[in-house]
Amino acid sequence: MSNSPHDLPFDVLAEHSDDKQQLRVSFDVAASPADVWAALTDAEKLMSWFPLQSKVEPGPGGQIWLSWDGHFDGALRILEWEPERRLRTTWPVVETATEDSPSVETDLEWTIEANSGGTTTVRMVHSGFPTGETWDELFESHRRGWTYELQSLRHYLGHHKGCARRIARVRRQVEDLQARDIWDRLFSSDGLFESGAVPMERGGSYRVVLRSGHHLEGRVLIADPPTDLGATVSSIDGIEGTTSSLLRVSVESWAGPGTPLEVHLWLATWGVELDDVLAVQESWTHMVDSILEPSVVT
Repeated sequence: MSNSPHDLPFDVLAEHSDDKQQLRVSFDVAASPADVWAALTDAEKLMSWFPLQSKVEPGPGGQIWLSWDGHFDGALRILEWEPERRLRTTWPVVETATEDSPSVETDLEWTIEANSGGTTTVRMVHSGFPTGETWDELFESHRRGWTYELQSLRHYLGHHKGCARRIARVRRQVEDLQARDIWDRLFSSDGLFESGAVPMERGGSYRVVLRSGHHLEGRVLIADPPTDLGATVSSIDGIEGTTSSLLRVSVESWAGPGTPLEVHLWLATWGVELDDVLAVQESWTHMVDSILEPSVVT
């Protein structure tokens, strides 16, 4: 993998006041402002780094609809629309998983600034989160989520601009185990790796053989046990086109605080044949089920 400064990990900063909290991040991408704007506002390009499905009604008063196969659906109302410069939308957040829980519209703002040398600075501020125990948990979940998704944005623009993404993903609900217990199972000697290990250290290199038989190597972007691991995958042996993929392993309650924990394995690929992606997904599903039995629900 490249050692370019545009590939290095970065932090999403959490900022707190007495009654509100917000997330802030700034990073450079090897792309033009036009490319960044398209990645934020074009449905096809959004699906190349962020949601699984998207629809966009452009301009002020329009909306950006995002979905992850119905596990999360959200319509972001467009408040400000300045092409290649600034985008501001709402972002709905629901405090609990009950049907009668009203959503709170937080504020999501992107600014785009061209640099010399063909790079662009992207700034994001996600503000308006209330405080309190449940909200603090949701706020932290959004911090973790944006940390991976923004790495995905930069990775897409820097390595796969204009290419469609295909995902191999495993999603399993787990009962009677805490996040630390699940994490320890996944990363124990009887866990995901037949040989080798992934250092829980950002920037660390790894080379492993999964219990599925796949050989993976790359570099760690996110190391946040017991909830998140994110890494580049420079190649998966035997699968053409897997150069510069992205891997995420997460353990969290995707439906909101108080709901069962779920394990997610997510391999983002660009330029890989669908049959190869589906074969990885099937073998990884069997692998995760065998590690977590009998605690897997779905």
